[in-house]
Amino acid sequence: MKDNYFREKHILYRYLGTKLVKLFKDHHVIVAGGTITSLFSSRKINDVDCYFKSKSNRDAVVKELNTMKGAKRTFETEHAIMFEIGKKNPIKVQTVLIDDLILASPTFILAEFDYTICMGAFDFQVDKFIVSREFLAHLAQRRLVFNIKTKYPIVSLLRAVKFINRGYRLAGIEALKIGLTCNALQIKTYKDLREQILGIDTLFLRELTDRLSKPETAENDYDFEYAMDLISELLEKYGRVFEDSDESIPI
Repeated sequence: MKDNYFREKHILYRYLGTKLVKLFKDHHVIVAGGTITSLFSSRKINDVDCYFKSKSNRDAVVKELNTMKGAKRTFETEHAIMFEIGKKNPIKVQTVLIDDLILASPTFILAEFDYTICMGAFDFQVDKFIVSREFLAHLAQRRLVFNIKTKYPIVSLLRAVKFINRGYRLAGIEALKIGLTCNALQIKTYKDLREQILGIDTLFLRELTDRLSKPETAENDYDFEYAMDLISELLEKYGRVFEDSDESIPI
């Protein structure tokens, strides 16, 4: 039986509004990750992560959002730019800048996500949803299944806390997979550590990533105890803000 998901498409279009839907259609945007998870689990959409099939499409969308009435640029890293559109209950649109994900098919993008419950996308060029084989089953089961091929497993640890607080279950074997994937990382400098912690949009860890990017730190050999001291310092400064943050981290 063909799955059309008309209800979810209607909710997505209504949430975005005519202007954004037209922009996304004109430039073949792929919306993937947390937005789709929220649609299929009846949760409030936190933000909209946009991927692109060409650099020209990406640049055109960023240009349009930079000049769109009621839109403001709120956050930027090497990996993504966040825009907020509207004053009351603004829509957060994040444009993913990673070149490796340009020209990628939705299926390729989904294979980069860390949990199967995030492996859903909507392709505005063909006007349909693309989901992984396990997406709906694991979402219904409230089950976290980890993808060992994800690029940012350290960030996945933080995301696991968020999902567990939402009622998802992380089996022991999945926790082991995350730990072993983190252990396999080649972290030799603080630049490498920053790349891992940055992920795509770890806004709530911005001060840490900013410190690690300073010229006097970035290329230094990685020292585990120093890194832990730095994290502890920031935890004392900000209290529970890291633990309670609901910032999305799509990959």
